[in-house]
Amino acid sequence: MKEEKDEIFPRPLKRVEPKQIEEAIAKALSELTGEEYEAEILNLNFNPDSVLNAQFRDAVEIKVQLMQPFKSELFSSDSK
Repeated sequence: MKEEKDEIFPRPLKRVEPKQIEEAIAKALSELTGEEYEAEILNLNFNPDSVLNAQFRDAVEIKVQLMQPFKSELFSSDSK
């Protein structure tokens, strides 16, 4: 019986949902800057060509879009 590579060489990030990674990145940046951030994963590559033997090192290439949420007071129609 052939074993899966993931069983021989653990790749913990493959077990994590992309949404969890987005939330973790956003939380870390928010804590670092003191400002609220949102993160959206645009591309998640578990075998990047730029990393030699990526499958043996749990190397992952992630393209992330970072943004601050809209502030509702900027779009308020109330004129005081």
